[in-house]
Amino acid sequence: MGNVRVQKWDSELQDGDENGSNAGFRMKLGVDMCKMKAKDIEANILAFGGNEQELRIYDINKVEFGDTASGANNGAWRKPKSEPLFKAKNIADDYLGLRNPVWITDIDFLDKNENTTNSMGNKLVVSTGYGFIRTYDTLAQKKPVLNLNVFNENRNRKITNIAVSPNQYDVFFTDNSGIICQLDLRKATSSSIDFAVSTNQNKTPFIVESYKGATGAVTSMAVVGQTDGLFLATVSLDRFFRLYRINIGSTYKHSKMIHQTYLKQRMSAVCWDSTRSIYNSDDIVQEELDEVWDKIDTVH
Repeated sequence: MGNVRVQKWDSELQDGDENGSNAGFRMKLGVDMCKMKAKDIEANILAFGGNEQELRIYDINKVEFGDTASGANNGAWRKPKSEPLFKAKNIADDYLGLRNPVWITDIDFLDKNENTTNSMGNKLVVSTGYGFIRTYDTLAQKKPVLNLNVFNENRNRKITNIAVSPNQYDVFFTDNSGIICQLDLRKATSSSIDFAVSTNQNKTPFIVESYKGATGAVTSMAVVGQTDGLFLATVSLDRFFRLYRINIGSTYKHSKMIHQTYLKQRMSAVCWDSTRSIYNSDDIVQEELDEVWDKIDTVH
């Protein structure tokens, strides 16, 4: 674990040229570096994190190795000589003076659709295996600008996945028991930096929605859709694919599950095709009609 292979997609790369100058490189980042995320609009910007591995960001176009001059083989695993664009620092020690452990379970960019090549600044959100959600601004400081314990100090509740909506402030997260919640960062930033919250949306102002249906831990999720509505797609250990209609200020009044399919196998990831619509206008009209009929009293 902790090894990254960067492969250039070059039409001139021939079979057997895996160690040539056009073959990319292999980079060693350390033991238990188990999570990687590329920025959508800048695929060369990669964020890494893991168990006792703090968040760090690399520009793979600018990675340098100390043994390049000696003609080292690009196929060998090598540690980078150049410093990362950003390396986070751990939060302060706890009230007993003990160091807080580090365990990053997922990473996403809040500014995923913004080009930051010139400023070298990025905004990210990470989840931890100890129930924390943290946001980072690489231009502000190396420690998190927001540190939320969403499970009231219950460190047995591991946050497994996070996904950011296009508005950059609605964050979806799941734990190892199948809970799916929606967090509004705008409301969270008005609280203290270590504010402990409950997943019960009636007790906390910034857990704005919870999604039911999953009976096993969610292994992957993605926010899908653009102009015709926004949706949350998930796959979980109960072998179901589920699609939820989400509410982030759109015309929809309620968030709910609109589709589920049994997949026969446990899927590890879900992704989406942004070039195709998943919800047409006829479906929206029909669902609005169904809601009207549901409100009509039944006459016996």
